[in-house]
Amino acid sequence: PPTDIMSGGMDLLLDDAVDFHIRLRRSGVPGRFKIFRTLPHGFFGLDQLLPEAHEAKKVAVSWIQSALFRVHSPTTFHPLSPHSDSSDTAGSHSHNNGSAKVSFQKGESKEASKEEGG
Repeated sequence: PPTDIMSGGMDLLLDDAVDFHIRLRRSGVPGRFKIFRTLPHGFFGLDQLLPEAHEAKKVAVSWIQSALFRVHSPTTFHPLSPHSDSSDTAGSHSHNNGSAKVSFQKGESKEASKEEGG
């Protein structure tokens, strides 16, 4: 299934999150990756103190809503549609060549790639 990942830029596990995101893209799994530069690991619990953590929560809610209420073609199964045929679960996946677009706060982006075996 599509996999969306967000991480804090100060998270000790950021490298692992980037690596996981790249591996998913290389495997043909669609999804998004957003880094909130000034946030540490566990930033969802800091949304009352840090405006950027509050913004991250809003992005997460938006991603979840888009996943749950995505507009599907009539031939694609949608669990919330009363006219769905549960035997038809066709979907589309995008592929790329080991390069993944990584989104940063304030609209910056960076191409993230990692050499095989390195």
